[in-house]
Parts: sequence; C-alpha cells; structure tokens
Amino acid sequence: MKNTTPCDKDGNYFLVKNPTNNIMTVHLFLASENKSRELGTVIVKERLMRIRRNREKHLLRKNQSYGFNEHLIKTAKKFDNIHLIEEHGVEYIFPREFVIDKGSYLHFKSEGFEKQLFVTLAELNQYIVKSESF
Repeated sequence: MKNTTPCDKDGNYFLVKNPTNNIMTVHLFLASENKSRELGTVIVKERLMRIRRNREKHLLRKNQSYGFNEHLIKTAKKFDNIHLIEEHGVEYIFPREFVIDKGSYLHFKSEGFEKQLFVTLAELNQYIVKSESF
C-alpha cells in the first residue's frame, strides 16, 4: 500500500510505503529525477524517524552538515524525534524541533534537490547516543 502527499510547487512529493499502524517508510519523489529517494522510516509508537546516512555521500563538506527535508521536518505529525545512524557506527537522537531551530537553509534546486535545513556535526554532537565502534 502507498500514499502520496505533495511536498512543494516543483512537483516533488512524499511517497509513504507500507503504512501500517507502527512503521512506515518515507520516500521523496523528485520530479526532476523521475525517481524516489528514501528519507527514513517512521516508528509511530516511538514517535521516531530513523534515518541512515553515509558521510561520504550525504555530508555537505562545506560546513560539515547533514540536510533534512524542510517540508517533512516542519509538517511532521507522526514523529517528534530523529534517530540518525551513520554507516560507521555513530548514532544521534535529537528532537525534530532542534532541526527547525538550528538548521540553516540551503536549496540546491539547480542540482535537483529539494529545500533542506542543514545541521552541522558540531551541533549534533551533543545528541550522540553511540560512538564509533572499532
């Protein structure tokens, strides 16, 4: 089962796959690419969105920050906290409101990306719940 919700005036929209009472996977369909990207999984009972990131691929090197879809973060009704999991074992849990309060706007529309709020690793470090494991 799938549900869609408009995201912006550019034709991008959210695609929610397998919406159940407890777990739903949220994708962003970018009209410019004609494909979807997974944003994360919402665990409804925990009011938590789990997001997996790869630093090499997802970290904005200019200011060492991660981007979060602005529309999703500002309009979320099913989650209050974000559980960010990096590929090398670091995990953060932080309030959705933290992204709204501390995030900086960047919009790479010409490169096919939606409007995002970026939060630096320095700001996220206060929310580390698990460090790298070697």
